[in-house]
Amino acid sequence: MSINLDSLQYAGQIMSIISALTWAIAVIFYKSIPSKIHPVATILYKNLLSLLFFLLSIGIFIGFQLPVITKRNILTIALSAITGITISDALLFYAFQKISATLYSIIVSTYAVFVVIFSILMLHETLSPLQIFGIVLIVVAVLNSMINFNNEKKEDKGKKGSEKEEKDKRRQTIYGAIAGIISMLSLAFSVVILKPVLMDIDMMWVSTFRISIGTVGIFVILLFMPSRRQVLNSYTDKSFDKEYRKAAIRSLFWGTFFGMFISTATWLLGMKYIQASIASILNQLSNIFILVFAAIFLKEKLRLNQIVSFILATAGALLTFF
Repeated sequence: MSINLDSLQYAGQIMSIISALTWAIAVIFYKSIPSKIHPVATILYKNLLSLLFFLLSIGIFIGFQLPVITKRNILTIALSAITGITISDALLFYAFQKISATLYSIIVSTYAVFVVIFSILMLHETLSPLQIFGIVLIVVAVLNSMINFNNEKKEDKGKKGSEKEEKDKRRQTIYGAIAGIISMLSLAFSVVILKPVLMDIDMMWVSTFRISIGTVGIFVILLFMPSRRQVLNSYTDKSFDKEYRKAAIRSLFWGTFFGMFISTATWLLGMKYIQASIASILNQLSNIFILVFAAIFLKEKLRLNQIVSFILATAGALLTFF
């Protein structure tokens, strides 16, 4: 039994909004994973766990009969996996550890910009003047959030540490922001090239193949890491308190369930039923959810520059809808 939403009105829009909501929930869980946990370990284990979720879903909903797949589609899925999982995830989780959830929510707005650009170049989707203006607003929002963040740190100097510590924090924030933007570029590319494949192969099989290949890429990265044993043992390290380990595993599980499983599935369904550019714009609603959840659950303070940048980014994302 294949999942078919052809008869559901606005199926693509509904799936894209659900994807945004569940991804925002996942961000809060992933952000709750202690910084002592190596990001490569988180990437590896979330991929393996999400693979299990998708295999169980295949067994329940569509059966394990392999779909007919062309060589071109295999190569496309492989490229999407390497750019969208291996590379993008590695940079994304690095960014998670360097920047706040609120700054992250603004930076991911560049995803819509990159998807629109790639959709024009590769899928020949058209871009209206309002969409161009929306892209400009998103870029301005990202730059504003980074510049004002540094100014805020200068104002807080002496309150939270030495001048050297504050400089280190600013530098790490900039590194995290750059990593996040490159991650969105890589992710956008991986999504756009995957859209034609979704018309031929069921979403669950595409997700399973993609995650499997991406996980192989993570294992390759591990081979070149001298501390790979320590990385693999990040979640079971006895030097950590038992409750610390349990909290990390719990955050990993629920972050993966909502993010890599539910959000990925609905994200790909949204991409299948509507234009890639429109789907990416609706995905930006996750910014609203992230800011709200971060303020409620992570107790992150919403600063004026973040609110302004968020409004600009959201307005830009919505304008590209027209």
